[in-house]
Amino acid sequence: MENYNGKVVWVTGASSGIGEALAYSFAKKGASLILSGRNNEALELVKNNCLLFSENCKVLPFDMLSIDQFPSIVQSARNLFGRVDYLCNNAGMSQRSLIVDTPLEIDRKIMELDYFSQVALTKQQHFVVICGIGIVKLSGILVPRMLFSCGMLCTIVLVLVGNY
Repeated sequence: MENYNGKVVWVTGASSGIGEALAYSFAKKGASLILSGRNNEALELVKNNCLLFSENCKVLPFDMLSIDQFPSIVQSARNLFGRVDYLCNNAGMSQRSLIVDTPLEIDRKIMELDYFSQVALTKQQHFVVICGIGIVKLSGILVPRMLFSCGMLCTIVLVLVGNY
């Protein structure tokens, strides 16, 4: 990972898991951070940990399924530091069941969150996308092992790899 001194990085899904780890990595590389997710309390904990490495870290909680609010959310993000240099699209969910056992409404919710909402957020201002769920951590590593138990996640990984 390169040096991000002076850069503003917006991480979605930053309250736990891969997003939390990415936030810490960017903080250690000098980035000013905008942390987003639905769990404000968890975001504040991540923020406090990031402040051990970076002087600038802000929290902007929102739900990635609120696509109609993205224009104002993006403006709020830009207002925090005057700009956003990079968007790290990491918010998402998965399921732990066989494809045949997963109800179609769950598949649709996963596609809405893991694919359509991320594309919609990216389209707001043509962000430079440096990572996304499935591309950095999952593609080529976990997909073959997960194919039968997490089919929807694998589908999203393949869709995202093709689009980014």
